[in-house]
Amino acid sequence: MEKIKTRMKQRKNLRAKDIADELSIGLSTVWLYAKQRKITPIKLGERITVFSIDEINKVFGVDISKLVEVEIKQRKQKSKKRQIKTDKEMQEEWIKKNSA
Repeated sequence: MEKIKTRMKQRKNLRAKDIADELSIGLSTVWLYAKQRKITPIKLGERITVFSIDEINKVFGVDISKLVEVEIKQRKQKSKKRQIKTDKEMQEEWIKKNSA
């Protein structure tokens, strides 16, 4: 978990999909804002565009880095639940195979 927090603190940019997810807006809305020059896209490569977290915070008045931290925690919890469920299912299958 510490590695994730450290990476989040170091992270300065987000992809359009991440912004849309965190702000609960459509992906097309993110691109519309970029087209309207409300937010500035940063091209990292031919098919890679990111946006500054600091700029997103200013424009939308939200500390998106905190939202992203919460999202990371939720994803980890869901992942753990899936793993536990998967382990239980595997155990049940093993019991069925070996009890017959």
